[in-house]
Amino acid sequence: MKKLLIGVAITVSISASVSAQVPDHAAKAEFCTSFSELARDAMRARQDGKPMSQALKPMLADNANALNELDALAAETPEAAEFAHLAADLMRRMRDYTVEVYAEAYRKPVGYSDNLKAQYVNDFENAVFSECITDY
Repeated sequence: MKKLLIGVAITVSISASVSAQVPDHAAKAEFCTSFSELARDAMRARQDGKPMSQALKPMLADNANALNELDALAAETPEAAEFAHLAADLMRRMRDYTVEVYAEAYRKPVGYSDNLKAQYVNDFENAVFSECITDY
């Protein structure tokens, strides 16, 4: 999970350079909350017995569509190309980290009861948030 959070920190750095602002504490909490919600969704899919390939399919399709739109934008002007390049890099990194979160969730066991499944989901979400908020 440390590798994953290092990647997240890099992504946040890129995002910050795009917006030309250093994230404040509220932005950090918001980012980590979003990231922990991704972890929750990944672990729910795992606990529900959904194959990882099926759980990731819609997100990967959305990412591919966004990258295609950025390619089209890049062809418009030099300024648009610069923005599109940075945004595409961010989109690729977020795709990679999404896959990492799902892979980490799918390495965990599946609970044998609904209560245990809910606990695994909660524990995973909290672990991701905790590491993000303290290490980033």
